[in-house]
Amino acid sequence: MISSDDSPDIVTKDAYLYPGTAAKNMFEALDDYIDKDNALWSDMSGIIDSFVWNGKHFYYPHRITTSFALNYSKKTIEENDLPDPYELYRNGEWTWDAWRDMMVQFCDKDENNIGFYGPGTITGSFIATTGTTLVKVNSDGTIQNNIKTPEVTRAMTFLENLNRNGLTYKNQFDSRVSPQVFSEHCDQLLFLGMEPEWTYTAATENIQNKKGVEDDIFGTVSDFAFVPFPRDSTADTYYQAYDTYGFLVPKGSKNIKGAVDFINCFRVYGTDPEIQAQVRKDHVDPTPMYFQEGKYAGSEKWQIKWGEQEYDLWREMCDPSKFTFVMENAWGFSSDFESQYIDVLNSVTLDGESWTKQSEEFSPIVDTIIAEYSK
Repeated sequence: MISSDDSPDIVTKDAYLYPGTAAKNMFEALDDYIDKDNALWSDMSGIIDSFVWNGKHFYYPHRITTSFALNYSKKTIEENDLPDPYELYRNGEWTWDAWRDMMVQFCDKDENNIGFYGPGTITGSFIATTGTTLVKVNSDGTIQNNIKTPEVTRAMTFLENLNRNGLTYKNQFDSRVSPQVFSEHCDQLLFLGMEPEWTYTAATENIQNKKGVEDDIFGTVSDFAFVPFPRDSTADTYYQAYDTYGFLVPKGSKNIKGAVDFINCFRVYGTDPEIQAQVRKDHVDPTPMYFQEGKYAGSEKWQIKWGEQEYDLWREMCDPSKFTFVMENAWGFSSDFESQYIDVLNSVTLDGESWTKQSEEFSPIVDTIIAEYSK
């Protein structure tokens, strides 16, 4: 559409790979349209700067959201006399070792128990707790290959040992564990590494919102919960991976002003205290809704009722005053490179390969990819 002079006015951030599409002159720089230091945007200024390319800002994310977390069943924790992960987190005791010790205790109870499932890009969220990422794009445009750094090596060796000690997933249910699969096997799988908002909602719906309305469960907080990935006790602060929501303006847009107004509206929505108070109420105390027509006319529609603990923690996990956020740039080059990197990570976390060997073999490939964007 850009090459045919028929550019859309706006696209979601899914079109943005950093540095992938950022380096291909596909988007309009918005520095002349949005002041990142004004009152509306200043809280996001640091995040906006983390996406700068060639000194220009193309992406102004309107809010931070969670990347991945550790999802679990509170009922399973209680029934197995395990420490509450949320309480450990609140007490500053949620560390790598505390997480591993819980999984050891759980798996020792039954040979069919599984400590953790979290393949692919999810592994990056664990590595991020060291404060280091697999690939880092610096503000000056240089790109670092961190695959063999001591921090990444320490994190991947920790995960390698989880696998070798029988604490990780071995395809007991399916090749991939979705929130729905987890909801049905959470008595056997202690932790699911996955995006928490989606997982909490999808797992709860799978249990509470059955086909039809006769068996639906209304107004009940589910037993599902989540915590951030545990803190690296040797790191200097609590690092977490994060994600963002936002929009970009494609090169050649005929209505940049309209697109920018749209972007600003989303930022207003995400920062207005009254609106956000209502959003919280809609999550933890939703107003009942009813079918207006059809065979279920007059019956209540199912809605998830969030627990206050879960909602407030989800928002806390998006607060830069609570965590030091880091962005993994390894997934920002191309889908092919992402798939290659995921295969390398999975070979260690799921198949028990040696991280030392895998990183040694893959590091030159990473260097080659980085060189293409460093020219």
